[in-house]
Amino acid sequence: MRKFIYLLFFLTFLFSTACAKTPAIYHSNIKDAVKLNYPKLVEDGYKIEQIKFLNNSLLIQVQKDNSTRLYLYDTIKRRLHHLPFKVSSYDLNSATVLTNNNIFIKSPNDSAYLLINGKSLKIAKTLKLPKEIETDVAISPDGTTLAYFKNSSLYTSDLTFSNEKLLLNNLTFDLAKYPMFINHNLILYYKKASDATSAVIIDKNGKEISNTSGLSLYQSTGSDKLFYVKENNSEFGLFDLNSAKATPLKRATADKMDFAYASDLSRFFYADRRTAGTQTTVNAGIISSKGDTLKQYTFSAKSYNLSNFCISSDSNTLAFTDADENGVNSVYIADLKDINKK
Repeated sequence: MRKFIYLLFFLTFLFSTACAKTPAIYHSNIKDAVKLNYPKLVEDGYKIEQIKFLNNSLLIQVQKDNSTRLYLYDTIKRRLHHLPFKVSSYDLNSATVLTNNNIFIKSPNDSAYLLINGKSLKIAKTLKLPKEIETDVAISPDGTTLAYFKNSSLYTSDLTFSNEKLLLNNLTFDLAKYPMFINHNLILYYKKASDATSAVIIDKNGKEISNTSGLSLYQSTGSDKLFYVKENNSEFGLFDLNSAKATPLKRATADKMDFAYASDLSRFFYADRRTAGTQTTVNAGIISSKGDTLKQYTFSAKSYNLSNFCISSDSNTLAFTDADENGVNSVYIADLKDINKK
């Protein structure tokens, strides 16, 4: 009986040890950011390359040589899911979440696009790409309409590339970037002439709504505003679709500026940095849509390896990567829920 009791105590100890939580590892400079500690992300020699928020889940790409793996981390349920398909670094940037939470992403062999079921995370539909299409394909937020360039013309179609509608033809300028749906009714594309690149917004009938040079425009869930970045990352702010006016929120005051934004345009992250010799001074923070400072981080470091900054669609989570002295990236997550929205 005594041996049985000892054995029971021993098993209880082992169970409690196994269930004990791993101590949180906080970032040395972004003090409220915690390291995402999942060994499977870097097992078998894989290294973290890129991250991107799709709504409130963090898409994480890891790579070894020419082989890639893709994971989705749910920041609310705090679960990591392995996705059974691969994408290149370029295609990860163009991944889109639809209003029904499905994911639209390019396949790694460039011959098709994939619609991923947002719940099961399995491939729901494969869209084979016609050879005539010259650039990447965009999809409307409701997942019903595609936009693309072919034969120097801009078209929309259904998901089978049928029922095409010609919006613009005989385009003689260089297409700087693929088209992008801003919302259900507006399409953005870039045209390059000489040394200038313009962001052009049209409606579904091809009517030009605005034509702005020197700005890169990004999707948002807002109805009348977009996030913009000025050339050379010298400034970012809000672009009003009605007036075509750009309102700056932050201008770079140092050598370089990193940035990120929540798709609801309520919070923005910046990291202004200046390097002198071997020392880098960083002034970073979270600001509101009115330009108010909600959180600030100021620090100096001998090396600056932070990258891949992104904010979840509900604006409650900041994520980024930081590399150690061997160049190996780790993912860090900062909870922003306690920062007041202004």
